[in-house]
Parts: sequence; C-alpha cells; structure tokens
Amino acid sequence: MDDSGEDLKRAARELGDELARTMQQAGRMMRDVLTDLSARAPRSSAASVAGTVPADRSPIDTIRRLGELRDAGYLTDEEFQMTKTALLEHIR
Repeated sequence: MDDSGEDLKRAARELGDELARTMQQAGRMMRDVLTDLSARAPRSSAASVAGTVPADRSPIDTIRRLGELRDAGYLTDEEFQMTKTALLEHIR
C-alpha cells in the first residue's frame, strides 16, 4: 500500500481515538451532573431532575439518548434508572 493509504489509516485511527476520548469525557460529565443533581434534589422530588431537560428535547427523546449512553457504558444502570424515573414523573 502506498504512503497515502497508510496516512489515511493512521488519520482514521487517530480520529477514532479522539472520538473515544471525547465520549468518555462526556460520560464522566454526565455522571458528575447526575451525582450533583441527585445530591441537591430531595429524595421525594425526583421530578426536579427532569427540570433540567432542554426545552427543545422531549423527555422521551432524552430517555432514549440516556439509554444509548448507558448501553455504551458511559452511565451506570442506576444513573439511567434514576434519571428515567425523574423524567417520567415530569411528564405525568
């Protein structure tokens, strides 16, 4: 294979590595936010966590996205369940 093919492979690997690092950082940030919110929110008012959903995103879309983050290993099942419960309470 010529040098340009090797350069392309190397660039693709570097891009993949950078994307993986970015996703890991996003996961850490999401866990930090959820931890902070759960520490602030009274246990009886999980719906206050749902109040952080952007206005242009439905709670169902947010739950789907959080499920993707959980499935990818960026959120624990506990973090996902806590936030899902709060979001569902918010739409009832």
